[in-house]
Amino acid sequence: MLDIKLTLEVHFFMSKYTYEFKLKIVKEHLNEHFGFAYLSKKYNIQSKENIREWVRKYEIHGDNGLKKNPFSYDGNFKRDVVKYMCDSNSSATQVSYEYNIGTDLVMKWYRIYTEKGPQYLDIENRGRPNMRKIKKETNKKPLTREEELEKRIKMLEMENDYLKKLQALIQEEERKLQKKSK
Repeated sequence: MLDIKLTLEVHFFMSKYTYEFKLKIVKEHLNEHFGFAYLSKKYNIQSKENIREWVRKYEIHGDNGLKKNPFSYDGNFKRDVVKYMCDSNSSATQVSYEYNIGTDLVMKWYRIYTEKGPQYLDIENRGRPNMRKIKKETNKKPLTREEELEKRIKMLEMENDYLKKLQALIQEEERKLQKKSK
């Protein structure tokens, strides 16, 4: 019988991979000529495209291409990136390689630029929006007297419906109690 030993190194991460881990895989690809699919299976990486992107960034930017940029970007930089994308007719992926930033970030900036305008790139929108702010902003417009009265009528109708249902439930409970007592 043949004694075959397989050594599989499995790495589980919550969301992002460390710089050292990426570098290890990129070097393994470049030096030992392992394919993307093999490496993604070996290291339990969901998509071989992640490895392809790491290799490409490493080839363009060296070690810095694998490091995460820990800072935020100002509006001028964002506008420059989007203008470069439009002027050069490049894809978001190509621009992300060129500037060493994430493709999703480039797409987000492009969407803001085209839908809202370049001035909105100066506004820092990080994280989930505050729902209280959104509700307050939608109610800022003062209501006319007619709208106030319509709103009041709707509230009273809802209150009336609630009281009718409550009365019906109370009567039903009383009937059940009367039947049980007989």
